[in-house]
Amino acid sequence: MKHFTFLIGFFALFVLETRAQGVNLPTTQLNSADCNSTVTVLSTIIKANPVAGATNYRFRFIKVGYGSDTLIAERPFKSLPLYNLPLSGDQAYNVDVAVTINGIAGDYGSVCVIATEPFFATKVEAIYCGIALSSLTSSIKADAVIGATSYRFRFINGIDTIIYDAPFRTVSLSNFALDYDKIYSVDVTILVNGIVGSFGLACAIETPSSTTQLSSSYCGSTGNSMFNNIKADAVIGATNYRFRLINGVDTIISDRPFRSLPLSQVALAYITTYDVDVQVSLTGGITSDFGPVCQFTTPDFPITQLATPYCDVTVQTMSAQIFAVYAENATNYRFRFIDRTDTLIVDRPYRSLQLSILNLNPGITYDIDIQVTTAIGTGAYGTVCTVTTPVASAMILNYIQKDLAQEEGIEFSTTLSPNPFSDATTLHIASEDRSSPVSVSVYDGTGRLIETRLVDLRQETDVRIGTDYNPGFYQAIIIQDSNKKTARIVKQ
Repeated sequence: MKHFTFLIGFFALFVLETRAQGVNLPTTQLNSADCNSTVTVLSTIIKANPVAGATNYRFRFIKVGYGSDTLIAERPFKSLPLYNLPLSGDQAYNVDVAVTINGIAGDYGSVCVIATEPFFATKVEAIYCGIALSSLTSSIKADAVIGATSYRFRFINGIDTIIYDAPFRTVSLSNFALDYDKIYSVDVTILVNGIVGSFGLACAIETPSSTTQLSSSYCGSTGNSMFNNIKADAVIGATNYRFRLINGVDTIISDRPFRSLPLSQVALAYITTYDVDVQVSLTGGITSDFGPVCQFTTPDFPITQLATPYCDVTVQTMSAQIFAVYAENATNYRFRFIDRTDTLIVDRPYRSLQLSILNLNPGITYDIDIQVTTAIGTGAYGTVCTVTTPVASAMILNYIQKDLAQEEGIEFSTTLSPNPFSDATTLHIASEDRSSPVSVSVYDGTGRLIETRLVDLRQETDVRIGTDYNPGFYQAIIIQDSNKKTARIVKQ
């Protein structure tokens, strides 16, 4: 019984002593730098004066003027980031701090006042304000606010208002149904700890123009080929580009789903300057105005002449071939032979001409010029070249040599490897006559001439062909004087 009474007395003494220690726990408060201060951003960190042995700091925020409206934050450290509390903007708080030591909570210390500014407001970053956007798929950013869980963007144009809530401060304009050619007033607010702040400062953003024009590299330029394209500046969301080309009273209009226009698709005249403007159609059935006018000049009509190896030469045989320089889109090459008294004209669908089909005189120098016809018209004759035919004795000797060659069986053969092929094939030409040029012509399956070239066997005997061909069947015709070989080519 005495022992029991002693234990009760000891326990009572322990409780009294513990309570006495609790009463005597040291107090703390906000340090002098934070006490009676004003904070402007939620990233601010406030600190209490340190207490030795404290395992917890209890920060208490009581709204000034709201009585029991209290917020408490428990921290194992003496510092507290304000974004851990759902603080209101533009509000004063009485703030005091209590510490816990050895599991015992002490009293709150002296009260300090902390005032908040209306920091829930943010705004679009300055680099995006007052600019004209290059695209409606561009992105804009708001100034970051630590602790923000949502950013609300507001776009205002007149009585039209568009609001969009984003989880981040970066937003793509493709999320908004913005119009082209408009200036919007844009402001932003945020959501922090369930509290929506006020909209911040507004800034002006101008959406891009829906009009377009020829790109700068084509505006005011002269084309060098009717097979080239001209291009308009791209407009995001455009479903059609309408090109309008005007020359005097003539107007050509071409609609394209893309911003490029192949010149070969419109009936343009050569050496002509057109005023070109472009109109776009946008999704939703919107059609823009025609944009600024640019001038574009079409290239000169193709002019050709004899190729260099055949210009100002003396041929050794009347069976020789001569070639014109390739002229794009040509449907006819007109060769004109002029000597002192006579003029001879021959039309060819190709740029090659074998002299044996003409009634030329021996030992005569002919002035030869060539005129090209295309689907659009006929151009002027090109530069004059001279070709001198062999004298009669040379012709007789040549014929004797040819007869002798036939009697002796001069070798002329061709091989293709690989065939079929996927990239290119090599044509090997073997001939005992290396002085006469070899003509190589390739036709597609429809009979259309794809490629023609003249091979000088003194320079090369292997010819690479087929690199730019589409998969399909082709026929190669190889001619040297009266010798002719054909080969079927297959590109896979």
